[in-house]
Amino acid sequence: MGRTGARGGALTKTCSAFRIASTLCRPVLPTARLVSRADNEHVVLADCRGLNNAFSSQMAYYPGNPRGAPQDVAVVPTPDGQYSLWVDTTTSGLFTTTGVTFTAVLGPRVAEGAYAGTGDNGYGNFSCWARYAKDLYEWDNTSCSMVYDCDHRAAPAPTTSTAVTTSAAPAASTSTSQTEVSTSRGLPIGAIVGVSIGSGIGAILVAVAIFLFLGHLRNQRSKDAGEETGAARGSLATTGSGSGGWQNPQVMHEMDSQWRGSEMPSESKMGELDGNPRAELHAPDEQPHGPD
Repeated sequence: MGRTGARGGALTKTCSAFRIASTLCRPVLPTARLVSRADNEHVVLADCRGLNNAFSSQMAYYPGNPRGAPQDVAVVPTPDGQYSLWVDTTTSGLFTTTGVTFTAVLGPRVAEGAYAGTGDNGYGNFSCWARYAKDLYEWDNTSCSMVYDCDHRAAPAPTTSTAVTTSAAPAASTSTSQTEVSTSRGLPIGAIVGVSIGSGIGAILVAVAIFLFLGHLRNQRSKDAGEETGAARGSLATTGSGSGGWQNPQVMHEMDSQWRGSEMPSESKMGELDGNPRAELHAPDEQPHGPD
C-alpha cells in the first residue's frame, strides 16, 4: 500500500509536469487586433512646386491637424509640369509606406471653406473641403500648398430642392411639395413673360389711341378755321362796295369825302326812263333835276 501510494503520487506529479510543459510548448496563434481609426486624421490634396518651377500634385496624410511635415505622402500622377485638375474628376494616390490608396471624388469649384466632394481610403469615408494654405509643407525638394482638406466631418445636408426631387413619397405628395416650392419661389417664368408681353401690347394700343385722338382734334380745328374764313369772305362779298345789294335811298352815303343825300325830289316829280322808275343822283357840281 505504501509503495502503491508512492507510485500514484509520483504519477500525479508527472502528469502535472507534462501538462505544464505542453502548455508552455503550445504555439502562440496570432490574434487579429482592430486598429481604431483616428477621428482627427486628415488627407491634404496639395499642389507643389519644385526645382526650376516644376509643377506637381501630392496627397499628404496627417494623423492630426495638418501642420508641418506630413506622416506620409502619395504622389499624384499628372502630366509633366502640370498640377492635378482636382475639380469635376476622380483622383487617386498611393501611399507607398502603408500601401493604402486614397481616392478623392470632387465636384465643381466651390468657395473657400465649402464642401467640395468625398474621399475614401478603404477604411472609411472622408468629406473634402476647399481650404487653401500656402506652403503648408516641404517634401522631396518641393514646396506644397494645400488646396483641399479631407477629414471625417459630416457632409452638409442636401438642399430642399434635392430632397423634393429624390424623395420616394407617392406621386401626389411629390407633386404637392414641388408646387409649394415653385410657389415660394414666385411666379413661373412663363407667367412673367406673358405679363411682360401683355404690358407691351397695352402700351402700344394706348399710344395708337392717343395718336388718333390728336389727329382727329387737329382735323377738327382745321375744319373750324376753314368755316370761319369762308363766312368772313361771304360777308365781304355781300356787304362791300362791289356787292349787288340794294341800298335804302334814305341812308346817308359818303361821296367824295363829303356827306350828301341821295334824296329823291318827290314821288310826284319822279321821271320815267325806259318805262322804269329810277332816281338819278346828281353830280357834285350840278343841281339835281327832274326827268327831261
